[in-house]
Amino acid sequence: HAVVEFLSSLGIRYLWPGKTGQVVPRNKTISVAQLDYTFSPIIGQRHIRASSWINERSKHGLPGLQITEDEWRESRNNTFLPRIDADNWIAWQRLGGDLGIAGTHAGAGLINSWEEHGKKHPEWFALQADGTRDQSNAGERWRLCKSNPELIEYIATSIIERVKNNPSLAFISLSPNDGGYSSFCMCENCKKLDPPEEQKLHLKYMKKSEKQSTMK
Repeated sequence: HAVVEFLSSLGIRYLWPGKTGQVVPRNKTISVAQLDYTFSPIIGQRHIRASSWINERSKHGLPGLQITEDEWRESRNNTFLPRIDADNWIAWQRLGGDLGIAGTHAGAGLINSWEEHGKKHPEWFALQADGTRDQSNAGERWRLCKSNPELIEYIATSIIERVKNNPSLAFISLSPNDGGYSSFCMCENCKKLDPPEEQKLHLKYMKKSEKQSTMK
């Protein structure tokens, strides 16, 4: 990290994995003053997930980076090897550190899913564009009605109970689910959480049985 910091002070950058992401200014001479620099990362755990999977969106982006699909996979595999050298993009970004935090899809803190709570409390789940709150096709990526005060109280109470029952618990993830076949909640109270002055967005609503999407 000290070497990377020094090279960065000379204007060297490593923007993305691969040779085309490396920026090295051409200077005839280099002048370096006396240095005495100490830095501790503010964020204790610094990781990034870079999948080797390439979708249609990636196929449009890679040519702009002058990288082929094979070159991306090779760069990605080399980058995430546990080593530090001139071609390791991870080392150049000062990533690393581990506090044992694993967010993943945690349903915004709600344990279990539609199958567990849907029949008794359908109002806890996101109102869909078709007027239902049905999350049966969402699998493990169901979405919630985040403005529901009863749901908020239930999640907060369950988290407190989990901590009391396991004092050594290092963390509890409140990360929401993403993707899947359900949309964000379309109820009026949830819509009020959106800044009214911001640009309006179109949400894709997909029925799993039909495997097609329409704009709502």
